[in-house]
Amino acid sequence: MNTREIRYERRTVANFLTFFFFSLFFGMAILLLIVNSRLGYLTKATSQEAIDTQAISQTIQEENTQLDRVKYESQSFLLLLFSYRPEEQARREREQRLQTYLGKNLSAGNLLLHSGKAEREVMDIVLVEAEKGSEDTYELLYRVTYEENGHTVTLGIKLMSAFIGDKFQVINVPSIMHIQENKGEATAVYRAKDYHTAGEVVPEEERKQIAAFLERFFDMYVSNDERLSLVSAVEGLGTGEFNQFTIENLVQIDEDTYAIQGTYTFQIENSQLTSFFDSQIKKNKESYFVEAFN
Repeated sequence: MNTREIRYERRTVANFLTFFFFSLFFGMAILLLIVNSRLGYLTKATSQEAIDTQAISQTIQEENTQLDRVKYESQSFLLLLFSYRPEEQARREREQRLQTYLGKNLSAGNLLLHSGKAEREVMDIVLVEAEKGSEDTYELLYRVTYEENGHTVTLGIKLMSAFIGDKFQVINVPSIMHIQENKGEATAVYRAKDYHTAGEVVPEEERKQIAAFLERFFDMYVSNDERLSLVSAVEGLGTGEFNQFTIENLVQIDEDTYAIQGTYTFQIENSQLTSFFDSQIKKNKESYFVEAFN
């Protein structure tokens, strides 16, 4: 009787262990299947997202490139349109060149300023506004200034254009527009401190050392002296002669690092120019090094 009871207990334990390990194996197999399936889904989704991001980036880049081409071509068109010489040969050549910019059913003879006896010279062409329409069309507003018979004339010109098949085309007769001059009272308030970096006060003795360094730096910066690379990581102007500078704000922003804002003045031939500057310098042994400028 005791033997039978022992055999029965051993079989029970064996059966339990068999069931336990089989269940564990089966559970792990299901878990691995779920994890593998989920990883595959995430990998596919991530890959798809990367492709979409790249496509969007490429589309934006193409649109920007196209708009730049439209701006350039439209400005070239306006320069040709408003420039005029009354000689017969010059007029014919001008009309032929204008025609290359025009869409179908538009003639150079229908455009603005197509006739006259006086020579016209373009002084300035400024883009005021550019707006993209539907199907690669663009509406551009320019301010054109030209001289004729000793008189200076400024006009607002609205230009309807299209960029189709890698070709710029004017698709409507240009319109003369009124450009509103800014005669209203200023509402924006200038506060110098808004452009000043916050930091710790610099002792007077060190302020003098920094000012002496900046004096040497500006002299090299304006002339783009070959020694400039020894005291800074910036490129010089390479023209003019340095006059003076004024420090409006000087603070310490980190260990041995300083932020400086102010103005400097330099001379180009007979013209004196003043510019705001925003600089960051770092102490370098017994001197300083300009890490950032404007």
